[in-house]
Amino acid sequence: RLQRGPAFGTKASESGGGSDWPVFKHDNMRSNHIDTDIPAKVSVQWKKNIGGKLTPPVIADGRVFLQAKDKCTLYCLDATSGEVKWKFITDGPVDSPPSFDKGRLFFGTSAGTVCALTADDGKLIWRFRAAPADVRLMAFNRLESPWPVNGSVLIVDNKVYCLAGRAMHLDSGLYLSVLDADSGKVLQESHLRPNTNVKGELAGPMLPDILVSDGKMIQMRNMAFSVDDISRRTALKTVAGVKSNGGG
Repeated sequence: RLQRGPAFGTKASESGGGSDWPVFKHDNMRSNHIDTDIPAKVSVQWKKNIGGKLTPPVIADGRVFLQAKDKCTLYCLDATSGEVKWKFITDGPVDSPPSFDKGRLFFGTSAGTVCALTADDGKLIWRFRAAPADVRLMAFNRLESPWPVNGSVLIVDNKVYCLAGRAMHLDSGLYLSVLDADSGKVLQESHLRPNTNVKGELAGPMLPDILVSDGKMIQMRNMAFSVDDISRRTALKTVAGVKSNGGG
């Protein structure tokens, strides 16, 4: 399930400065906020026509990274000039921007895989199949895995947290994996399925979502996992005013 690219072992640079926007919605808490000074007058520095349906960008180390969802392509642009520095063809559509960490880019695809690239030149470091099997079905007029992975995977303490699947009650459930960011090696896996023991009903089915973390816990909708042990999970009673569906 793990494929290492020719760039494996490349030394990663440190993350960019405080003005960067390295992951989707800025940080692992998805705060969508940054403290910075904005000049009284602003102007367009550059404009680049990439075409297609684009994800929001992330910005780090003087570069802009974004996905063209319908082209299965990840682009790297120079943040000053807008020049395309490199592009990488993914093995399936990607629904959200990559996550930048220590000179590397991490993202999931609808093919059920997670990839790590060098941010400098877009070389593959490793590719991991988070889906339990390498199969395809038709969705939105495209072939994709029954267990797609959200593009904006979570990075905490040099570990990659990713979730494959459409729902706990479909196609055998959801698959949560923890990977070593350097090698792609599996550190832990957890299979999330609903409880069908009581009269055969579905008890606590959940849908996947972008993972959120404060560094100690990982939250997905109304379920929280320990960053140290994803098998330790808790169903939250309320999330932003929404009642828990009783998952666990």
